[in-house]
Amino acid sequence: MTTDERIENLEKGLASARRFNRWLLAAVGLALGVWILAGTFGPTMAAAPAGGAAVKEVRANRFVVEDTNGKTRASLDVFNDNPRLVLYDEIDKPLATLGTNKDGGQLSLGGKSIAVLGTNKTGATLILMDTNRKLQNVMLGAALGLVLTDENGKNRAELLVSKDGPTLVLKDDAGKGRVGLCAPTDGPALVLADENGKASVMVNVGKDGAALNLYDKNEKPRVALGVSGLGTALGLCYENGKPSAVLQAGKDGPSLILYDENGKGRATLIQNVLGPMLALSDDNGKPIWHAP
Repeated sequence: MTTDERIENLEKGLASARRFNRWLLAAVGLALGVWILAGTFGPTMAAAPAGGAAVKEVRANRFVVEDTNGKTRASLDVFNDNPRLVLYDEIDKPLATLGTNKDGGQLSLGGKSIAVLGTNKTGATLILMDTNRKLQNVMLGAALGLVLTDENGKNRAELLVSKDGPTLVLKDDAGKGRVGLCAPTDGPALVLADENGKASVMVNVGKDGAALNLYDKNEKPRVALGVSGLGTALGLCYENGKPSAVLQAGKDGPSLILYDENGKGRATLIQNVLGPMLALSDDNGKPIWHAP
């Protein structure tokens, strides 16, 4: 898998995170029901005459707990067919909501749900927001990823761990990926992109060595520099991406090959233990002259 493909897979994986954020913002659920029932009905049941029938079941659509000033401080009800528990401050603003739905459960903290912890069939998710409900960072447990956003709620940094390894993408304010860093099993790679999100520079390290590639605005390779166990090589390419010149330095000595626009080698200069040699070829790649 190429680095571009890994970054594309990351984009798809993190897109699911943005869809998942929407349902987490509507926190609903159920918890601590026993505590509310005990606080609400405890005195009533305690006042029951000795030997009276015990209350084994209580049914209602909504339970409300008030403080000494008559302010609602907790409520237990069913919202959109899902149970939820809501805790309020002294001015009746919800500070915590705990509930469930068909996909799992979630806990929301803060007057504007600035922290949401949820679970679904694929795993757990943590969302943190500022007081204006702008997403500041998103922890995706299911995808083992982290998303950081700016003050406008736009994704600026995305970290994902998949079966191919970890990947980090940094984006500009237009949402274009400008930096990509990944570390798969076959070696790490770094990609730098232009304002259109197209790769301009790629550096990768593999089992056989390291390579630096430079691309034009059409993502055609124009310069390649590589180091391996066989030696060092520098390649220059035409606009069509085909090589125009390759300079190599291996164990047998240096060599320079010049190519035409069709990728045919037309001139070769070699220096080895036998001495220098120059060879010329026609447009079909057949030798037409050499010296010595």
